[in-house]
Amino acid sequence: AVNSHDNGRLGSASFDDVVLLRLSSKYFKSDKLMTLVPNPANIETTLSFNQTTTIDEIQIFDVSGKLVQTITGGMIDKRGAPVNVQEMPEGIYFVKTIDDTGVVFYKKMWIQR
Repeated sequence: AVNSHDNGRLGSASFDDVVLLRLSSKYFKSDKLMTLVPNPANIETTLSFNQTTTIDEIQIFDVSGKLVQTITGGMIDKRGAPVNVQEMPEGIYFVKTIDDTGVVFYKKMWIQR
């Protein structure tokens, strides 16, 4: 809560119940590698991992950071999962997914026609 007191002094304030949280970031090296082939893509690309990996969803963001497509995940192995990009304009995108252990994977994807 912020309590402002005028008392003839401009800008005086007292603060109670201030809680500061510091979130620690931990980085883990994973043996899993995510790939997109072909990249650049035209109509479709295939997202795959070098080890069988379970993911919740595949998210595709444009260069401004706007989420433009979400695809249901599941178990993905070396054969991969198709990602249809036919309706997306040419350009650079970022593919993000999180595996079932919380590891986040990012990959740059080009769409070129």
